[in-house]
Amino acid sequence: MLWLISLTQAWSEETATTDATVAQQQYIDQSEVLASLKQNNAKGALKLSDGLRDSLSCPQRVPLNDQLAMIWVYRGFAYQVLGKDEQVQQAWEQAFSMSPEVQLDPALLDGLPESEEETLLNRFEQIRRLVEAQGVMDPKIPEQLGKAKVFVNGRTLGNGQGLKPGDHLAQIVCPDDGLQSSWTTFEEPLDWFAMCPSGVDTSIEEVEEDFFGSGLFGSSQEDTAQYYNSDPVCEESGFSLPNLNLPSITMPSVEPKVLMSMGGGMSLVLTGVGTYYAWVTPAFKDVLEARELVETQSISQAEAQEISRQFNTARYATIGLLAAGTSLTGYGVILSVQQVSLAPTWTPGWIGINGQF
Repeated sequence: MLWLISLTQAWSEETATTDATVAQQQYIDQSEVLASLKQNNAKGALKLSDGLRDSLSCPQRVPLNDQLAMIWVYRGFAYQVLGKDEQVQQAWEQAFSMSPEVQLDPALLDGLPESEEETLLNRFEQIRRLVEAQGVMDPKIPEQLGKAKVFVNGRTLGNGQGLKPGDHLAQIVCPDDGLQSSWTTFEEPLDWFAMCPSGVDTSIEEVEEDFFGSGLFGSSQEDTAQYYNSDPVCEESGFSLPNLNLPSITMPSVEPKVLMSMGGGMSLVLTGVGTYYAWVTPAFKDVLEARELVETQSISQAEAQEISRQFNTARYATIGLLAAGTSLTGYGVILSVQQVSLAPTWTPGWIGINGQF
């Protein structure tokens, strides 16, 4: 009987482990992104990828390292299709900063001409070598973790291990709060234990386990599928954009006759201003000069009358334009005011007027 209970318990634990592993493997589903790329819909693939990244702004699981990096592999390929070389470089550098061993999905190469495939692979490997040549940064993993466990980009990471520059998913399994996450570049020191709402008792000696790999970038030997938190308290994400609730602006409707009246009136006013400087001012200057000539009797009566006639014509034409323009503009203002409705409004703490235009 005891043997049967132990066997049943072992079977239940194995089933739970299998379910967790499958859930982890399916956690980052990029099948739709790949399908869009295969249909040569690079913009659609990027839009789907944006949604996938947003869904990982506060991860509930520890994602698989290569699947996480593959997000940026696909993004780089999409930018390659769109001919955006700078974005290709940035995306693939990000992929390699997360997983130096990540490979280009062979499905992306299906159907490509041999020369294009070779060019793409060469560039992919060139960027890999470029990232390999970069220095590393220290994420400053605490030496004493107590019962907490730390993961970066889905891999276990220990004190003294480094990372390439880029955005990284820092995660800690808190003893009392479960899995918590934060996207960071590590350019500013990350307070790992601040991610645990209940804190971490570092005085408790951690159990020595053989899953911390040597060298850079950590190890993938730890079974991370078991860690799941349905409601993590995540730090600020590098993915999500702020939701801006901007006030909606509605332009009031204006009747055509109001627009015609005000528009025509302003046009006449501007024309009148133009004729004043271009016509009236020179004509008045001629009048002043004629007056000087009259005093010396160097101008005939007929010439003086012609100069006066030209000045008066310019003056009256300008006055007419300005008067007509002002009248039409004023009429348009009156029509627009007639569209305004005002009503008194009061509340227990305020008295005022509501208006509609």
